[in-house]
Amino acid sequence: MTINIDEWLAKFEKNKTVVIRVSKEFLHDAATVFYDIVQDRTPVGDPSLWKYPAHKDYVPGSLRAAWQLDSFSDREVVHNDLPYAQRVEYGWSTQAPQGMMRLTIKDFPSIIKGLKIGRD
Repeated sequence: MTINIDEWLAKFEKNKTVVIRVSKEFLHDAATVFYDIVQDRTPVGDPSLWKYPAHKDYVPGSLRAAWQLDSFSDREVVHNDLPYAQRVEYGWSTQAPQGMMRLTIKDFPSIIKGLKIGRD
């Protein structure tokens, strides 16, 4: 197959707005799916499984509820700012020994195959 780069560039420029819009929509949809899966995979603390007792102010589900999806003009960011989120991600939890984000990242190629590109 031969591609005429000048023709391709002209077509791209003509459709650039559509390409950018559809790409942003797809990335937002992918980030939303990622967020939902990570949140679902986040364990809700069960103090009966813990080596040490929970502190008096502990609220089960805090880690799961703390996930955030922030949208910027050029990217989507899924994060959790709780100080123990990274420890849970890297094996601190017997309920999620493989983590939440690492497992979702591993599964993500197959997850996004099901996303519809474009909404038109």
